[in-house]
Amino acid sequence: MVKVVHLVFHSWGSASHETPPNYLVEWRSSFARILGPSWKIRSWNAPASRNLVFAHYPEFLATYDNYPLPIQRVDAVRYLILQHFGGLYADLDYELLSDPTPLLCGAGVALSLRTETADRYDVQNSFMYSSIPGHPFWDEVLSELKFRAQMPLPRKGAHGDYIMLTTGPAFISDVVRAVRGRDFNLVLLPAAQVFPFNFSAYEDAAAAHLAASVASVELTAGGLEQSELPVASMNRNIISLSLSSSSPPPPPPPSSSCVALARAASEAARQRGAFAIHHFVGAWTATGPRCKFD
Repeated sequence: MVKVVHLVFHSWGSASHETPPNYLVEWRSSFARILGPSWKIRSWNAPASRNLVFAHYPEFLATYDNYPLPIQRVDAVRYLILQHFGGLYADLDYELLSDPTPLLCGAGVALSLRTETADRYDVQNSFMYSSIPGHPFWDEVLSELKFRAQMPLPRKGAHGDYIMLTTGPAFISDVVRAVRGRDFNLVLLPAAQVFPFNFSAYEDAAAAHLAASVASVELTAGGLEQSELPVASMNRNIISLSLSSSSPPPPPPPSSSCVALARAASEAARQRGAFAIHHFVGAWTATGPRCKFD
């Protein structure tokens, strides 16, 4: 079992930002805190990532350099890192809640699911594990990366779909479907364990947990019955929290910080047995003007 955690950081908002913002430190440090000294933590910036491609994947360098969007290079290099070194890859806005080793032991490659249905995989590329360097699954990934790099960038809009299909979650989901049945010892980790909230549920779950915490204090002070406390429910491996009354949880007030909401989401996921949580920092804060990072 390769005990290395790979964290890739190319920039944050602009090319001038060469180090992650302070509010990511808590989540990044969760890996060292929980996994302990037997695991190494390795960070990858843009120069180190390109050097890896230059030194070990020269046939892919032109493709890598010519990706029209920076996120495609961030996506692509995570697959190459796992092929070359093995170990665990996680996005910087992932937080480890408990030791995932029991999930990973025995797997050749472990990938995280977002949803599970009878005829389709929705595989994420934000939390991935390779037990050995050079696992043959990554050969399939690299081959498909090269093929899909030929797709032209849309002239207008639709860049999200283009990224998803060329290097992102839709891309890796298609590779998983293509190799299904082959002896790769590929394990798909249930969403409830490593992807407990999808993007649309994340902020609602955090707000509900905050509301539940306030309500539990008020209920205890008022001597109300236990049945009036918040309840938790599971739906397609996506955790959602709701108050037992018919009223939806109130939105966080304008003064709420994203840090407080993220910690509430972490606690909600931890209480339901999740091993990790994705905080979606690059997405939900951009559309969530009600809160701000301190």
